[in-house]
Amino acid sequence: MDNYTRPKDESYEDSPEDLLAGLLVFSQALNVTIPQGEGVLIVAKGDAEAYFAPKGELLIIANMDGQIQVMALKDVLDDTTGFTEGMWITVGAPDEEDTID
Repeated sequence: MDNYTRPKDESYEDSPEDLLAGLLVFSQALNVTIPQGEGVLIVAKGDAEAYFAPKGELLIIANMDGQIQVMALKDVLDDTTGFTEGMWITVGAPDEEDTID
């Protein structure tokens, strides 16, 4: 296993608990930073390709009902033309229209 949580200790190997704790802290920071119902677009690469979308496709990292959600943009919008990494998007309820800011 890799060592992401204690890089100064070369002999340390991260446990699943270390990674989960880091994920929870980062998710809490995003929850505080990203306004409710909004998200930022990123391009899928690295580990995200295995879980969310193929390489190069856009993902939304959004604060939905107080939880950070990751979803493929193409699963939310039929037409993803004109969307680019780094854009902020407002994600409404299923019966509302999604918009960009």
